[in-house]
Amino acid sequence: DSGKPVVTVSIEPQRYLLEKIVGDSIEINVLLADGTNPETFNPSMETMKQIAKSDAYFSIGLLGFEPSLIEKLKSNNPDLNVVDTSSGIVLISGGCSGHGEGYDPHVWSSARNAKVIARTMYEEILKIDPDNKAFYEQNYNTLLGELDGLDAYAVEKLSGKTGCAFVVWHPSLSYFADDYGLHQISVGQEGKEQS
Repeated sequence: DSGKPVVTVSIEPQRYLLEKIVGDSIEINVLLADGTNPETFNPSMETMKQIAKSDAYFSIGLLGFEPSLIEKLKSNNPDLNVVDTSSGIVLISGGCSGHGEGYDPHVWSSARNAKVIARTMYEEILKIDPDNKAFYEQNYNTLLGELDGLDAYAVEKLSGKTGCAFVVWHPSLSYFADDYGLHQISVGQEGKEQS
């Protein structure tokens, strides 16, 4: 017990963005550790207790395990603030199997979408810890500048490449491709070995 507010996020990219905003002033728990398969993830009782102790749970909103997890959380902890950080992002249909609702869940692969995710988390953090608003606001604005710089770099490097394609194993860059007018070709589908 650090005495700090505690927030749980679903995935590492959310932790990265949130940490850029809050530094070490808030304890951040990540549900899916590196290498954990989101398609087969089933939180343990210990994980459920950990989330219940959080001031908020930031879901990415599109991973297959999240709907049942959120239902359990709301049933057992009606006061827990559950926030869908993909809210406001225009979703792309398709992508890979095993993720809920038929949308590509990899919304964080776009610097533009990362700004939406960051804004949602920033606004909620101000509700949890309003006393540190100036610190969070400064960090948030710095993060936005970094994401804008990353986007501008991609625009510059990919200028003249509209309509071009790139090959990936897992179809996880749909939002990145959409931002810059590219086509993603995935060779690895549903865990099947390719010829």
